[in-house]
Amino acid sequence: MSDLQYLINYIAEESSSRASAPLKKYALFNEALIENSFFYRGNGNIVFAAVSDTYITTILLAQNQSLWYKETSGDYVFYVKKTTNILGTIVEEYHQLGNNSNRTFQYTSLEETDGLSEIPLSYNQFKYHVYDNKLYLVFEEFFNIVVDGTEENFYHTRASLSELEDGDYDINYKDSLGLYDDLWDNLARNLFEAVLNRIQRKVTLEFNETKTKGRVYKYPTISEVNSTAGRITLDYNFYDDEPIITSKFINTNYAFRITFNSYQAFLSFCNQVYFSRGVIFDLDIYPKAEKQFYEKYHEIVTDLIREAKRNYKPLNRLIDIVWYLPQTYLQSDIRYLPLLWDLMIAILEEDDVNNRGLNKEDLVSYIIINLSKILSPDNFLELFLLNLVDGKDTPFKKLFEELQTDDFKTFVTVFWSVWSQSSYAKFDSKKNPVLSENEEDAAPLVLPYTIDKTIGFYHSNADIKFANDQTSIDVALSVDTGKTVTYGKRRRDQITVNIYNHYKYNYHVFHPVAIINERAPKFLYDTSEGQKFTVLPAFVLLANEESAFWQNIQTGGEYLIDAITTVSGVGNLAKFRHLKNLAKLGHKLTLAQRAKKAVTGVAAFAEISSGTINALLKLSGLNDTKFGQNVSEVLFYLELFALGGEITNFIGKRLAKASKALLDHPNFEKYLNKIEVELPNGKRRKLTKKEKAKLADNLEETSEIRYKKNTKFKSFINKWAGKQIKEIPLRVIIKNLRGHTPAANRIADALEQGKIEINIIENDKFNKIMIEEDGYKLSEAKNVNAYTEDNVMTFRSARTVEDFMLDLVHEGTHALDELEVTRLIRNEGYGLNEASYRLGNNWAWEKRAYFAERAFELSAFGKANPEVETIEELIKHIEKRYPKEH
Repeated sequence: MSDLQYLINYIAEESSSRASAPLKKYALFNEALIENSFFYRGNGNIVFAAVSDTYITTILLAQNQSLWYKETSGDYVFYVKKTTNILGTIVEEYHQLGNNSNRTFQYTSLEETDGLSEIPLSYNQFKYHVYDNKLYLVFEEFFNIVVDGTEENFYHTRASLSELEDGDYDINYKDSLGLYDDLWDNLARNLFEAVLNRIQRKVTLEFNETKTKGRVYKYPTISEVNSTAGRITLDYNFYDDEPIITSKFINTNYAFRITFNSYQAFLSFCNQVYFSRGVIFDLDIYPKAEKQFYEKYHEIVTDLIREAKRNYKPLNRLIDIVWYLPQTYLQSDIRYLPLLWDLMIAILEEDDVNNRGLNKEDLVSYIIINLSKILSPDNFLELFLLNLVDGKDTPFKKLFEELQTDDFKTFVTVFWSVWSQSSYAKFDSKKNPVLSENEEDAAPLVLPYTIDKTIGFYHSNADIKFANDQTSIDVALSVDTGKTVTYGKRRRDQITVNIYNHYKYNYHVFHPVAIINERAPKFLYDTSEGQKFTVLPAFVLLANEESAFWQNIQTGGEYLIDAITTVSGVGNLAKFRHLKNLAKLGHKLTLAQRAKKAVTGVAAFAEISSGTINALLKLSGLNDTKFGQNVSEVLFYLELFALGGEITNFIGKRLAKASKALLDHPNFEKYLNKIEVELPNGKRRKLTKKEKAKLADNLEETSEIRYKKNTKFKSFINKWAGKQIKEIPLRVIIKNLRGHTPAANRIADALEQGKIEINIIENDKFNKIMIEEDGYKLSEAKNVNAYTEDNVMTFRSARTVEDFMLDLVHEGTHALDELEVTRLIRNEGYGLNEASYRLGNNWAWEKRAYFAERAFELSAFGKANPEVETIEELIKHIEKRYPKEH
């Protein structure tokens, strides 16, 4: 019998050309599209199966590009916006679409961006008519769409398959024993398996010699299913307007017919021709012939599973069926979740999970992959910990111990990948269920774990094993202090040994842990320049310690971690290079600017210079256990901020603690003296006193000293929330102004010395002053919340305590400027206008006040006004709101 692979390749190639699963449709951008929130259930007026024209171009946007529109008189103007980070500054530029948009885009800044709205895109692409200014959006899911015929058929001639004749053939595939139909694999079969293999792989091919050419449906009609004989027949029918004939016995409209002798051969054929392309199993999006095929396929699989459960060996039969089912099918319906889970548990409850006989071990790996796609990340991880196998082990522990070689690597990779998207990867005790707010109970996030390889043998400084609860691991570490001790009186008898500190920790298996790549050079994958940390779930440390795992590394290569581990969520931390890049560029790392949410604590104000980062990177190479560990922790938390991760109290408190530990270390000054700075001429020098002071100041900013100050400020805000601000004692106001910014400190001093005053009045009286004295309308007056006249700052009584403190810093800056004007007049003989302009025009006055207010807001509240979040936005706000005076 001849090989059937030629036919399989022919159908697969024809079916994949102009693939229609799912069909891309294009909707014209118009008013109706906007009103329906850019979603359409298609109709013939606005949906096109394809859009083609000489002047229509397909535009694919990069990740930093987006599509925007502005409505003009009866038409739309479209822009492509490009966002670029240039040396820490976000720059936004626009290209207006037009007859130049089929060439390289020319980007410029827009002076007026009001009225611009973003257009959501699928696949980050769209089509544009460069002369008619018409824009078409890509859509996937439509109802009642008439599909272009070329999308569901191909042109066939008998000559295309001239090498094949009517008769019996063998189909080759990897069966549930893990064997192909070749000489060496067949030698591994016993007699019964060999006979069964010959029967199952038999395929009969029949051509229609009456009609030999024409358009043929890409998807066949399943015209016969004989469960008794195990026979399934596919008819590849000619495409015409007649109803599709679904019975083999009366159908004469086929180009060729394939009859399978087993469901194994049928399912394998479908995998090779259709499902290997990742076809989506969604019956709502396919045309008629395609839909009929998938519906019949689903019916066959459902019947097979139902009959298998009635078999005297249901487990083996179910293993055999699921082995051939594609991922897209298993993941298409949540109802397959219990089937997959129960099948995996049944396999685990047997004595051994291996590939002897049925490939149970490989199938378990396949089931794990499918479950990871069906379930949410948290539910997936927790399911493997909460359910017990035979009342003894958790499924997670059982799988960890049973799986070997490639299947073990798949296990680690899948769980790591899912973990990176879960709550367990978050550095926030309010979101991560395994992180403790109580630092006394918590194991360190940065672990001084080391690995090395000597004469082909891997050894580490850890002894790691599952804890009795099976949901956590016990880690015993021996950490080199960098110190030695010498025994023996005579020189020839002396022995020098390293001094180690010993630690014991307990981690939940999904607890986030950061290891230092320089101290674990053989861990998982080679490190490249700039990668300082690898962040992982704690169970991966245990995987490293398994002797079988090391054998896997030697024979199978190092882990190729799923891309999702390094591009999403905390997975970004797998490649740490940001701090070194910042240090090289001479940037400052302002933690508050990186925050995604406002918290009280270190993140609110800390600004770390590149010199400090460089110095800390050098200090992290020291071996002193306590000091080196604290340096590594500080760098790790700073890296979290540099990556733009959420800044939480959990991380802030730990950064504060590690920073304070560095400052308090008895050898801090000694270690600073060891740091050498490389000069452009190749020479080196020590840190200057100013550089040392700057480093210490930076650490103090992130230490508990200022962290506690901000904690007290938060308590002050909470205490006076909802109360009248005129009830707050002046001494309390002064106390809570201090310790945040130099400007706020100066205002506090001036208030304490009586140089400036606070005046709080009721709303009605405030409005009356604005109307009668400044000529405001009532609507305008209501938008004013405070003003300064000479050295007196006046505020509305209805302001919240948060707004009042910000107003106070703003108006306090004006009051201090007024004091300086008075000094210039009295002491240096300036006139009023001359003295005022000595301090700049009105824009300069307002910039000082707004900058002081913004700095205080970042320090005390950890956030900036979202309307003026950047300095550039703040300047635009001032220049727009205040007419320039000279």
